[in-house]
Amino acid sequence: LWATYAVGQFPAGFVGDVIGVRRTLTGSTLLSAAAVLVVALVTSFEFLVVAVVLFGATSALYGPARFTIMSRIYPDYAGTAIGLTQASGQVGNIVLPAVSGIVATRFVWQAGFLYIIPLLLVAAGGIWFATPNPEPIEDDMGDSAADMSVREIVAATFSPLAVLLTAIMSLAVFIVQGLT
Repeated sequence: LWATYAVGQFPAGFVGDVIGVRRTLTGSTLLSAAAVLVVALVTSFEFLVVAVVLFGATSALYGPARFTIMSRIYPDYAGTAIGLTQASGQVGNIVLPAVSGIVATRFVWQAGFLYIIPLLLVAAGGIWFATPNPEPIEDDMGDSAADMSVREIVAATFSPLAVLLTAIMSLAVFIVQGLT
């Protein structure tokens, strides 16, 4: 799950740039609902692994887009907005597994996943209607990601500054996640 989620972050950012943040967030939520359904319907361990990888890939689309939209909606308070978004996600990480465990032990293990699907569908609708569909930002720096070649994207991604910042952030997150 987490490996697929991590690998999916780069293409997810590109998808958000190409099709728009609103579509990416809504699409990720709907695709994640479908992936949760697949998880609940699997009949073997091998298919469970595939379903979990599918969920990781679909939920990865959500990651970069949430930061982009928060920065656009609240440019003067982006840090606060992103902090609240991250905090709500952590609350979900605490509450949902506990609820899922209770539901699964009370009924069947699949129910511990199935009850999440309607919540994801409601969230997708809320995202679609509450998220503005901003005009593309005019960038004096050059072309948008949709207009760039793969070579240009790779060159920008692996520039010395991008690699250094990625290494620093990865180390920081690795340490924090490891301790917590």
